[in-house]
Amino acid sequence: NRLIINSYSGIDNYKLTHSSMGMTNTMRWGNQAVSIKLIHLFNSDCSWSNTAGITTYFFRLNASYQQYSIKLKSELVDPFFRSELLFSSSKNLLNLGIEATYHRITPESANVNIDESNYNSNLNFNSREFSVFVNDTYELSSKISLVGGIRATSYFQLGDYDKYSKNTLGEVSDTTHYRSNEPVKKYYGIEPRISIKYKESSNSSYKLSLSRTYQYVHLISVGTVSLPTDIWFPSTRLVRPEYTDQITLGYFRNFHNNDYEASVDLYFKRLNNVIEFKNSLMSSYKYNEFEESITHGIGYSYGAEWYVKKNVGEFTGWLSYTLAWS
Repeated sequence: NRLIINSYSGIDNYKLTHSSMGMTNTMRWGNQAVSIKLIHLFNSDCSWSNTAGITTYFFRLNASYQQYSIKLKSELVDPFFRSELLFSSSKNLLNLGIEATYHRITPESANVNIDESNYNSNLNFNSREFSVFVNDTYELSSKISLVGGIRATSYFQLGDYDKYSKNTLGEVSDTTHYRSNEPVKKYYGIEPRISIKYKESSNSSYKLSLSRTYQYVHLISVGTVSLPTDIWFPSTRLVRPEYTDQITLGYFRNFHNNDYEASVDLYFKRLNNVIEFKNSLMSSYKYNEFEESITHGIGYSYGAEWYVKKNVGEFTGWLSYTLAWS
């Protein structure tokens, strides 16, 4: 048996004050992650690994200007578990397993004070994601190898949650309450992927791959400034999951007895259910209006990536360049 423990913590702080104007602005954000992985070797061709852990993200903003003050909070907490079996032989490598994640997301919590007036709001979402996957790498011949796999995913939005029905005037006509951990909305997705590699010679090869991936937790941009104000938001009954179809064609080559290696990849992506805010972040949190302020669209991304690496000698390193449109 082999036990592996990993941990990470990264925190950034920002502060701006102007005492003569009575202004103070502080921001704090960061990520933490910890995981424990246990690997059991049945024999040289078979192993079983189990990983449990938790990842978190948080953002805090405290700002005040004379008689005005605002406190904003956003956070994401994801405990997870993954179990995987790995089988290998002379011609193929097979791995299969399961993965489960529980999402606890606070897209935004706000406390605003203006003179003697006070406004508080808190938006929380809970959800559960589960997947089963299998992937196989198989050598068809000395020149051709094939990688194929499929991943089946399920996603449940969970209570505590209030669903509001509205009339044609936008007024609330009925309310449905979902208890804690009661399913509100269910989504399912199938993620196939296939890749074929052709080895032209001992130092060059071509690769073609196609894949589909689903994303149930979204990062939504709320501004054009380079500050960590983007928020994480889950899929809900009103916010559909994103999914991406991608095709990639690549060429790889070694030079001078493997002293150098280089590659170029061309890719095209179609993004479905891309989400953005219709107007701005600061909309009402009541009556599902925060979710209703999000719109869906279609996106495209395509481009090329070049990569060159020097493997041996006193001076080694790599250089890459990407040209992309979206």
